[in-house]
Amino acid sequence: MQKPLTKIVLLVLTFAFGSCSNSGYNSDIQGKWKVVKAQRNGRHTSTLQDAYFKFWNMDTMQTNLINKNADTYPYTLGGSKINTDEKFPEIEIEEVKNDSMTINFEYLEYYFSLILVKETAE
Repeated sequence: MQKPLTKIVLLVLTFAFGSCSNSGYNSDIQGKWKVVKAQRNGRHTSTLQDAYFKFWNMDTMQTNLINKNADTYPYTLGGSKINTDEKFPEIEIEEVKNDSMTINFEYLEYYFSLILVKETAE
């Protein structure tokens, strides 16, 4: 009789914790983020000094990182991963703290680590 109860408890716990996996960062990343520090393959780079990311509607992001005209991409958030379409790489959120965020991703065989600061509404 204890086996069915154990299965039910495990099933309930799986749904309870599994459904909350991406809710941690959704509201934290909404808004426009300016790149303030960038590393490419572990070395400082200044070529991204005007780059930004903008997240809104909890499913759309915009960035001028790849194209200076600012492309828009659909995204989903799964835990600490921002998944986009095949045109932009998966982004790993390393940390979100107050008005700063650190993200990492690979693009064209380069590893990028960016520190972003959230712009405030004026």
